[in-house]
Amino acid sequence: MPNVKTFLASIFLQHFALGLIIPIIVVWQHSYGLSFTEIGFIQGIGFLVIILGEIPSSFVADIFGKKKTLMFGLTILALSFILLIFAYTFFQFLLVEVFQKLALAMLSGTEESYFHDLSLGGKKETTKLIGKMSIADETGTIAGMGALSLVTRIASIQHAFIIGFISVLLSLILVGTIKAQSNECLIDVKRDLRNILRLPRKILWIITIALLVSAFLALRGEIVFQASLKQVGLAIGTFGIVYMIAKLFSVLGSFLAHIMEDAWSTYSVVQIAIVLQVIGFLALLPEIWLSRILGLSLFFFAENVLRNVRSSFILCNVPSHLKTTALSMVSISTSVVLLFFQPAVGYFTDQKLVYAVILLISVKGLAIFLLPRKLINPLGEK
Repeated sequence: MPNVKTFLASIFLQHFALGLIIPIIVVWQHSYGLSFTEIGFIQGIGFLVIILGEIPSSFVADIFGKKKTLMFGLTILALSFILLIFAYTFFQFLLVEVFQKLALAMLSGTEESYFHDLSLGGKKETTKLIGKMSIADETGTIAGMGALSLVTRIASIQHAFIIGFISVLLSLILVGTIKAQSNECLIDVKRDLRNILRLPRKILWIITIALLVSAFLALRGEIVFQASLKQVGLAIGTFGIVYMIAKLFSVLGSFLAHIMEDAWSTYSVVQIAIVLQVIGFLALLPEIWLSRILGLSLFFFAENVLRNVRSSFILCNVPSHLKTTALSMVSISTSVVLLFFQPAVGYFTDQKLVYAVILLISVKGLAIFLLPRKLINPLGEK
């Protein structure tokens, strides 16, 4: 299927660009005098942008076309790399964050939904298909991280941002060559949204808890991980290599997600992934660089298992013309939590790394406690 291969190539290039900034963005901002508290605030504002942009962009994608939404999102992402080349103050980095998170709001959910349309996979194959997309995502990120280490040795970090811009531009061109898919009509979307709002309060309450749990599951540790690596004396130029090695475990997670789901219930897979994330955070406590790289690797593995299983679950249980909106609802719930959580993580990291680690572990533990078995196994899984 040429459309599928073209789309996977576009995903690879997009995440190649992101791989050029993921390992160093926190320490890069910190090198210009920003505190971790300020960096956490910037990230919090970014998640506010996602909250405001997710549903409108996803609703538009489901109605007027996923391809158009993807192209617009990639255009904004390319512009963010241009801004990043010249950014060095708090407000300039904040503007970059706004552009990037607006782009991600448009791409989030839309990519998975569009790929599902292109591949036309059945329910049993959905997790495996999402795994293929995730592997393209992660291998692109790994390649970008490797390129970052190379570029920082022979040139400057700003040159890496220029390469990122070119990579996103190529991703945009590839999406433009894909044949557009048909979309459901607006009347059906409005009708189904009204039906969702008419659900019994108990069901809506369970869905709300599920979204909150999903947000806890998706909590990230960029600030903590990068601060911990810097604390043990690793130079910023080596961060790309470190993340590249750790991201190999993301690929492994994408490859094994559907195998784990076949062997165990979705509920069990989610529990295992949360426990692995907790172990990953605990590995940050010893002031040993190898332990901290192992912690990062475990977190990336578990993160991709959770992401693939969650996306597959939504794509298999939501009407076709609402699946982008449903995926974005999960992203919004995550962003609401991170809006307040990331500044708190930044503040605790400024005080003492162990405080931030304790906070992360506590929230992950709460996610296990709240995880609703009946909701995660609605189809009678074993």
